[in-house]
Amino acid sequence: MVMKKIITQTIILATALFISSCSSNNEKSNQPTSTPTIENNQQQTTSIQTQEPENTSTTLKLSLDNFKGIPDEVDGCACYFSETDQKFKNKEYLFAAGFDSIGFVSVDNKLVKLKLISTGREPNTFGDNDHIDIYNSELYKVTVDIKYKNSNGDETWWNDGTVTIESKDGQKVTKKFVGECGC
Repeated sequence: MVMKKIITQTIILATALFISSCSSNNEKSNQPTSTPTIENNQQQTTSIQTQEPENTSTTLKLSLDNFKGIPDEVDGCACYFSETDQKFKNKEYLFAAGFDSIGFVSVDNKLVKLKLISTGREPNTFGDNDHIDIYNSELYKVTVDIKYKNSNGDETWWNDGTVTIESKDGQKVTKKFVGECGC
């Protein structure tokens, strides 16, 4: 009985060793035939470390900037919005749009032309009610949430609100504004 137990345990141990050696042979067969040296491993580590900053540097944060003056395409009835009252007085704009559906923002210090795709403005009105306008360009979606404050005179209305720009890769920036719409 004891002898039978020893033989059974030996067979089980031999089988386990055989299976284990087969597994490690299979793993080795999937490995390259030459073993990398420490020097090669250091080069691989260096290249991985070099790649990480490159990938991070290509992911730029979206920037919604001010621009000076009104583009010529914005003519007639229009809205002009700035980050502050002072910037509005200095004609530094965050957003400008004409009644004819063309708008502009500056992204990463480059002027971007936009096309109005939807408006919450009531028909035959311009700047005297709260509404949301949505503009698109090839690379961006811009949402302008306009809150009517008061009338500055005949056909001129003071507003505040937010402008949100979203890039096609999902980056998003929202800024508050003040400014006017008028004819």
